[in-house]
Amino acid sequence: MFRVIECIMLQHDLRLVLLAALVWILGSAALFLLLQRSVDCVEERRRQWLAVAALAAGIGVWATHFIAMLAYQGTMPMSFDPGLTAVSAVFAILCFWLAFLAAGREFGIRQSLSAGAIAAIGVGAMHFTGMAAIRAPAVIRYDWGTIAYAYAIVAVCFTLAFTLFGRLTGALRIVLPAAFAVVGVVTLHFTAMSATVLAPDPTHMSPAATQGH
Repeated sequence: MFRVIECIMLQHDLRLVLLAALVWILGSAALFLLLQRSVDCVEERRRQWLAVAALAAGIGVWATHFIAMLAYQGTMPMSFDPGLTAVSAVFAILCFWLAFLAAGREFGIRQSLSAGAIAAIGVGAMHFTGMAAIRAPAVIRYDWGTIAYAYAIVAVCFTLAFTLFGRLTGALRIVLPAAFAVVGVVTLHFTAMSATVLAPDPTHMSPAATQGH
């Protein structure tokens, strides 16, 4: 926990960290508002609303990740590969769509468990594809044990979010699931970042660094 707090406080621009969190707060609220709209529709319309919800969720979590990455204040120049950056967004959107299909209309415990696992896979695939998009004079290394712990947290948070969405009514049906989604994504991102090491390696030059020489 202290390692994660140190990572946030000492290695990030806190203004951009807050902006990243705000983006996902709005994105997760939009996600559950759209899901609520979907369950009130006939099947054909429901699937259309699920696609819109997946787009909102995927783009929201993707934007949150890259704003948080821009907040990172490292000691070496970094840029991002445009192709992999775009692919990371596709992974997030696709997995959220599959998660919503798995949840069905009722969002029962088993369905929510499956949906939570798929959503967590999507967020993880987006995160690590985004990390693979980094171009810097360094080799990226991970503490996989810490990252596995973070994945368990985000999967539980999404499972609880979908389960609560299926059981609650009124404003709480949006607010509580969105809160769990926010906690899960923020925990995953910054725990994974605290478990990431950029080991300097001049053979891995970023485009910006290459142009500078």
